Amino acid sequence: MADRVAVISEGAIRQYDTPQRLYQHPVDQRLASFLGEANLVEATIEGGMATTAFGRSPSTSNPAGPAAVWCLSGPSRSCCTSTPAPTS
Repeated sequence: MADRVAVISEGAIRQYDTPQRLYQHPVDQRLASFLGEANLVEATIEGGMATTAFGRSPSTSNPAGPAAVWCLSGPSRSCCTSTPAPTS
């Protein structure tokens, strides 16, 4: 396995990072789903905490103010992103 991996989509580099960071902190939902099992949940981030329909937990995302986001959970994975949810 390489020290760094570039994920390219539609002719653009989506993320360039270590394999572990790509898996644990993908930049968006599309990449998260591509890399493995991904459960996406709507959340609101404020004060370093993500609030979902299932409760509150610390957030790895830190927007400037309250923000609507999507959170990812799965085996060894947890992150939040402000990008729109993927459409089927």
